[in-house]
Amino acid sequence: MEYLNRAILADLSAAEFRQRRPYPWIDIPCSLTTEGFGRLRTELPDSSRFRRIVFAKGAHEGVGHDRLSLHYQQGMAIGEAWDDFLAELRRPYYGSFIRRMCGVPHQKRLLLTFEWY
Repeated sequence: MEYLNRAILADLSAAEFRQRRPYPWIDIPCSLTTEGFGRLRTELPDSSRFRRIVFAKGAHEGVGHDRLSLHYQQGMAIGEAWDDFLAELRRPYYGSFIRRMCGVPHQKRLLLTFEWY
């Protein structure tokens, strides 16, 4: 199973992404396949794996709110679907996508970290 919707990701404009202010960002509807998203959604990691952050206040949010955070570390038990998804994110396709969008040359080392809220 593939999780990333490669057709959607391939159509994104790197120039448009990099020109956004105050920092590069983009909304990517349907960036996951329907099947992949469904599997991830039904096999969420147990909330006991997450750390509770109380009254977190973002730079532009104004009002603080509680949230759960999971900073992934290699070998962490998060479930088969999520292990498969992270394996896909470590494959060359996703690295090439990130490099293209961010303008990172292939000779530069790319270090991915994964964190969920």
